[in-house]
Amino acid sequence: MRDGVELVSDVYRPAGDGPHPVLLTRTPYDRTFPTNAFHAIDLLAMALAGYACIVQDVRGRFESEGDFETYTHDADDGFDTIEWLVAQPWCDGRVGMFGTSYMAQTQMLAASRRPPGLTALAPFQSPGGSTGNDRYRGGALQLGLLASWGVGAIAIAEVLRRAKADPSLWLEFAAAVDDSDNLDEHMRRLPLLPWPPIDERAGGLGPQFDQTARFEFYPPVPRFAASEIEVPALLFAGWHDCFLQADLDLFTALKAGAASDEARRLTRLVVGPWSHGMSAGAVGEQAFGMRASSLLLDMKENITRLHKRWFDARLLGKDTGIDAEPTVKVFVMGENRWRGFDAWPPPSTTEEWFPLADGSLSRDAVTGAAEPSVFRLEPDDPVPTRGGGLLMGAQYIRGPVDQLRNEQRDDVLVFTSEALDAPLTVIGRVGFTAFVAAETVDTDVVVKLCDIHPDGRSLNVVDGILRLGRRNGAAAPELLTPGEVYEVEVDMWSTAHVFLPGHRLRLLVCASDFPRYDRNTGSGVLTADATEILPQVNRLYHDADHPSRLRLPVVS
Repeated sequence: MRDGVELVSDVYRPAGDGPHPVLLTRTPYDRTFPTNAFHAIDLLAMALAGYACIVQDVRGRFESEGDFETYTHDADDGFDTIEWLVAQPWCDGRVGMFGTSYMAQTQMLAASRRPPGLTALAPFQSPGGSTGNDRYRGGALQLGLLASWGVGAIAIAEVLRRAKADPSLWLEFAAAVDDSDNLDEHMRRLPLLPWPPIDERAGGLGPQFDQTARFEFYPPVPRFAASEIEVPALLFAGWHDCFLQADLDLFTALKAGAASDEARRLTRLVVGPWSHGMSAGAVGEQAFGMRASSLLLDMKENITRLHKRWFDARLLGKDTGIDAEPTVKVFVMGENRWRGFDAWPPPSTTEEWFPLADGSLSRDAVTGAAEPSVFRLEPDDPVPTRGGGLLMGAQYIRGPVDQLRNEQRDDVLVFTSEALDAPLTVIGRVGFTAFVAAETVDTDVVVKLCDIHPDGRSLNVVDGILRLGRRNGAAAPELLTPGEVYEVEVDMWSTAHVFLPGHRLRLLVCASDFPRYDRNTGSGVLTADATEILPQVNRLYHDADHPSRLRLPVVS
């Protein structure tokens, strides 16, 4: 690198001297662990097809030198790595990048520096798009994601890495494993900081957990701008991924404002029913069929073959047919088929409203008066996380999960529609307008839209959270006046789902989703510093003057 730090890479080269086009991925998860790269493409298959494939440990991870700090060096290090690759005699001067999650974000950061030779990208589920909003959602701290990733994916390996230089740290390894096993207990700590799994292991494992818990990244600071990207990208996203909306927003930003006509014209989007880092035909408790699997995408090809067609077109100039296909391909859940569109969101949708009444959800406008419904937060018994776009421990099932257990709680409001007599196709961004009054100066509104199957299963489709004290997105809280009614919008992100005849829609409203998100303290004090969580009593209004309602983008 430009500062003398050496990064270690594995190189998979075709037989012969070349030169060859090159595919690069940069990982913090150990380049020698095959699934880090093979989730996106089969490296050996691509090497046999004539590509040199490079898998690199990012700075400060595993065998690479330097100090690791999330994303801080990845733009410059990506540039320097590509500059090094282009100078190799076995490289023909054309480089593409690929990879999932962190490896997707390293692509975008490298591309923002516009290194000569970089020709195309293939980011799979990129964290936080351009703005780094992987740390928060709706003003709430994504505690489960940050804790699980920081301890399970980063801290344990870092303890082992440091122990090679300081054998006394071997004793920390068992403690770090215990931290991971006891993560649920750690996430209930008050105050949350100092955070023992990070702050008290091996002399401190980096400041970013503490900075995030103190909201020092809120509002998110852009990591790069779409206007800095001049090469086309084949973007992959998952309907049940924790980074879904950021990936969709990144696609629309690139199509509208990338730095070159080629990038704006050729960038494409594929969205499956997948959860983070997984692209199988079954997610959570729902089977979507083989067509959804990365092994047999739309009965046409596997994920490696799709990458190969993309890179053959971009790096080799071959006509692989990919540019003649729809710009956007999405898997529509419920009907379990792929659909193609020329843009996202699809222009063919109509916004429809479903007002809430006393336990019901319908298209009919609410008339007259009605008593508000009450939902609460009990500090020691928050509503537990069940399904959704998670990146947490294995005990938390990702994706669609039957919500019956939560629906039976008296702190969860349930609003259910009549059985449908025709399919209801929802494709696009879902939202919820709520009229809420709280008895505390802060609280959360958590919303889930579920598909009720004829057999009684209640499977979550989309969800959202809004921390009312940060309802306007400001860095400083805007606390509530207790008892005052506020009209707020809860962003439930996007979906592509058909509610089939005989199915019903159900909306759940509550004040917590723990430990996916940290508990709202009710006082405006961050959980980083709070010594208590206040009990919270909230009222959701759904009368003619306060029409709380679900908003759906419906395809006729």
